[in-house]
Amino acid sequence: MTPHDFVHVSTIRTTPEALWHALIDPEFTRQYWGRRIASDWRVGAAVTHHLDDGTTETGTVLEWDPPRRMAYSFAHDDADLKGTRVTMVLEPSGEAVKLTVLHEGLTAAAKRAVSAGWPGVLASLKTLLEAGLPARRTP
Repeated sequence: MTPHDFVHVSTIRTTPEALWHALIDPEFTRQYWGRRIASDWRVGAAVTHHLDDGTTETGTVLEWDPPRRMAYSFAHDDADLKGTRVTMVLEPSGEAVKLTVLHEGLTAAAKRAVSAGWPGVLASLKTLLEAGLPARRTP
């Protein structure tokens, strides 16, 4: 890890399968993230983030081991985020799942941006899975 990598760990009261589905289903991701994430989820396949404002961001599936681990590259219009890598690791923890999100390859400016973004996204995901209520509003 470098000083500019971002790590966030959440424990979510759900099953690994339900959490995995929430991470890859485009309509589910839209409920907690405000973007549809679409892919056929094969290593080498494109990952497309369709934002509600009509813009898209793309990446490539780098690792795929359902429902335990996935990684994809993340390309953004912001030069500080081009070529970064997002890894998600799911580990059963009693009646919950420990979700670790690692975002690597960040500049200092990008780390500040993702440090402001990821916690809200993951809190919204937790709220949706545990209480059935999206914390983010969607049109």
